[in-house]
Amino acid sequence: MAQRRLAGSPARPGRQRPQLAVPLAMVLVAAGIVAVLLSSGPARDAGPPSRPSAASWNSSDRAYVLAMLWHQQQALELASLVQGRTSRPELRRLALSIRTTQTSDVDRMTAWLRTRDSAAGDYLVHSNTQPADRWFAGMMARSQLRTLAATSGQWFDFLFVDMLVEHYKGAIVMAGEVLADGRDEEVALLASRAIADSQRTIRRLSGWRRRWAEPFLRELTSPAAQSMPASS
Repeated sequence: MAQRRLAGSPARPGRQRPQLAVPLAMVLVAAGIVAVLLSSGPARDAGPPSRPSAASWNSSDRAYVLAMLWHQQQALELASLVQGRTSRPELRRLALSIRTTQTSDVDRMTAWLRTRDSAAGDYLVHSNTQPADRWFAGMMARSQLRTLAATSGQWFDFLFVDMLVEHYKGAIVMAGEVLADGRDEEVALLASRAIADSQRTIRRLSGWRRRWAEPFLRELTSPAAQSMPASS
């Protein structure tokens, strides 16, 4: 009877079977990885993003973005006047919200403009003055802003709200125009959002104004006020 070979003893010549050093599956996987690397080639720089096709937007889209940049800058100017001129917390919260939202919209519209008309973006966004021939729906004249800045307390509250209502009404008008005549999808989304946000803010401002006016109306309609003799 053949003796059993002890573990560790040398195998007999002629009876040793060849063994694969690496399993066949691992070889196939490694070969696949090499093939992918060779076919992909060296990494390439994607480069700057391509400009949108001229067919994807038109002059109405561009005009709307330019107008809204001015429009939003004036909203930021209005919001900056709240500090130190009112004691109403709702107006202070609204001013903070305007600064946050409008700044984000300015950045987004500036990016839109730069990919289509790089020469116009920097001038409009960073200019501190508004040309006399530029007026858009809902914009206040410089004299109106100076009047607002010179007021405080309740006079400021009512005047500020009235100006903001006109501002948001103007935003609705301009958004409706670009939705009717524009072509760019991103601009259409911005305009649709502007309409919804403006309508919501107008309702809020109008509610505040009615509530604030109630004490004055009660005073005017009180018996004591009605019994006062009319001034000659």
